[in-house]
Amino acid sequence: MADFTFDTAEAAPEDLRDNLVAKDGKFVVSVVPSKKLDEFRTNNLTLSRERDNMSGVIGRLTSDFGFDPEKYDDFKTTFEDLRATKQQVEDGKLIKDTSLDEAVTKRTGEMQRQHQTQVNALETSVNNYKNQVADLQKKLDDTIVDREVGAAVANKNSGVRPDAIRAVIREAHDFFRVKEGKLVPLDHDGQVIYGADGTSPMTPLEWIKTKLIESSPFLFLESSGGGAGGGAGGGLGGLTQQQLADLPPSERIRLFRESQNK
Repeated sequence: MADFTFDTAEAAPEDLRDNLVAKDGKFVVSVVPSKKLDEFRTNNLTLSRERDNMSGVIGRLTSDFGFDPEKYDDFKTTFEDLRATKQQVEDGKLIKDTSLDEAVTKRTGEMQRQHQTQVNALETSVNNYKNQVADLQKKLDDTIVDREVGAAVANKNSGVRPDAIRAVIREAHDFFRVKEGKLVPLDHDGQVIYGADGTSPMTPLEWIKTKLIESSPFLFLESSGGGAGGGAGGGLGGLTQQQLADLPPSERIRLFRESQNK
């Protein structure tokens, strides 16, 4: 907004004097008074809304009735003829033809059935997709359980019989759940079971050496002397428990995975 400043009120043009404002010993007038500017803005907003509303009406007329703004006179004549015909029907001068209503009703019913068929097909596709995602997630979770528990079983301190690995993993699937890619042990009420430190969830190895050995002792080797158990040739790859314990962890895991694929 531009302002003009005058030393005296008389120095301003006469038609601007009503809008003069005294400021710092001089007289200031806005080229566009705020009142006029507000009126202009209000009118501009009103015109914008009316323009948008009119655009919407024209758009609906164009899509629904094939209205061509450049052929307004033809459209107006056709509309007036239709309105006159409708009045004649209402006045009883013409017999009302219901065939159009019946045709519209029939077509509408067909469109509704087609739409419902499409909706049903889409819902079926979505449900199938959800089921596929759930299956893939379960397989991924099962793989994580197999991997983590298998690594714990392969630990030389687990004490699990080499021929009981599959049974241990089956038991683990009832005890562990996968949350955000990590194993979490849960009780029957869905509460997290914590390990010996009281703050971290129980690890697979802790579970094996505490919970599992209590509930299923037959899955473990009997201690013999220095702690080596099992006869020769009875473990993974034909190795005894002591031989397995002497292997590097990566080798024990490799033998474990090979036993699962057999």
